[in-house]
Amino acid sequence: MGPVSDTIKVTKLLKLKENGSNWSTYKDQTMTHLNSKGLHQYVLGTAIVPISIIKCEGQFYSPSDVKHKEPLLSSAIDHFKNTVTDYLKNEGVSCNILKTTVPHTVYHQLRHLPTLAEKWNKLCKIYEHQGNTVQQNLLTKLQAFRYSGGSMWAHLSAMQELQDDLADNDFDVTDLQFIAYIHSSLKDNPEFCMLMLSLDSTMEAVGQKLTSDVLM
Repeated sequence: MGPVSDTIKVTKLLKLKENGSNWSTYKDQTMTHLNSKGLHQYVLGTAIVPISIIKCEGQFYSPSDVKHKEPLLSSAIDHFKNTVTDYLKNEGVSCNILKTTVPHTVYHQLRHLPTLAEKWNKLCKIYEHQGNTVQQNLLTKLQAFRYSGGSMWAHLSAMQELQDDLADNDFDVTDLQFIAYIHSSLKDNPEFCMLMLSLDSTMEAVGQKLTSDVLM
């Protein structure tokens, strides 16, 4: 496979959160991106590692030519060089995608591994079996979330981010549950609590339910 473009942009790729709360989505999007660039073999570890030619007394030989009887032609030398260049470039681009989307503290645990496949396998081992723990931590945060003043929009957005993180980890919070958590988050603030009750009553009066779309 020829070298991929040098202009692959990674700035728009999803960044992995250090706590792994978006691991499921991150893994899916990153794999899709690598596959779209023809780099799947580098993730799987099935990319063919090019052999290194041997130089002896100014001539180049195939590694199988242990007695150095048949010097390689310039075309063969160019082929070997291009193959190595392609491999190293694709490996480098792949690893750079990983490096720029993984937290620095996490990548520090991967950087000593020589190939993307080994780095990716290590990353999967770090986050793959944290699903239930991450779900529980996120749900606990959402249930305990409280309004502490300031922008109500920022408060609701922070709660929605937790809801989205739970969805990323295959745990769906229904809109009815989410509204209940919002009510709970405002229980220490009578003014907003009364506003929520008023909105509830208004929506009920017109035969509808209060939803997060109304609030956001």
